[in-house]
Amino acid sequence: MIFGSIKRKMFCIFVVYTLAFTFFTSCGKSSLANVSLNEEKNEKKDDKHKKDAVLQNVKNIVVASGKVKEYLIEIVLKNGYYDDSGISPYQNTYEGEFEIRVMKDSQICSTLDFTYRDSKEGLNLHKGGKIQVSDYNGDGQMDFAVGQKISSSAKDYQFFTIDENGMLYRLKEGFIADEEYFPLFHMKNGKVQYRQYNQEMGKYQKKYIKIQQISSK
Repeated sequence: MIFGSIKRKMFCIFVVYTLAFTFFTSCGKSSLANVSLNEEKNEKKDDKHKKDAVLQNVKNIVVASGKVKEYLIEIVLKNGYYDDSGISPYQNTYEGEFEIRVMKDSQICSTLDFTYRDSKEGLNLHKGGKIQVSDYNGDGQMDFAVGQKISSSAKDYQFFTIDENGMLYRLKEGFIADEEYFPLFHMKNGKVQYRQYNQEMGKYQKKYIKIQQISSK
């Protein structure tokens, strides 16, 4: 009888211990779940604050300019962001919707939406750029090139021209080269000379391209 009583007591203690352990464990899991959920919410808030801190919304910022005779050329960020993260490959650049304007005596003569190869993708450009002009196709009109960064050093260039009336046109030719955002290319035998990095050879190569004149205005 004594042995049976001890067994019953031991069984009761075991049941009580099991129930208590289950209760506290479930409470602990609930608390951990709440903590994890709160941490996730806080991380999302922190990410949003970081994004807001490094991407500043800006509008109507002149990022580059140059002159052709009496005309002023401006590349303007109509709407976008400035990246001051300090860690992004596009740090210290403006990103968004750009427009090229030609002005005379503070009056706009012509404009052209500046997009990446006529797509709707946003561009990245540094502020304070100097547009450099030259007659790249021998038609007597001034042309200029603007590069869009596509790797650590290479840029994809587009060419534009301005006629005697201040009208702006996009030229069809373009190429990838390792030059500045707003370069002044050298000419050789009527062709634009540029350099391009050859991955297989592990060095830069000189290349040439003929820029065609605009067929119609």
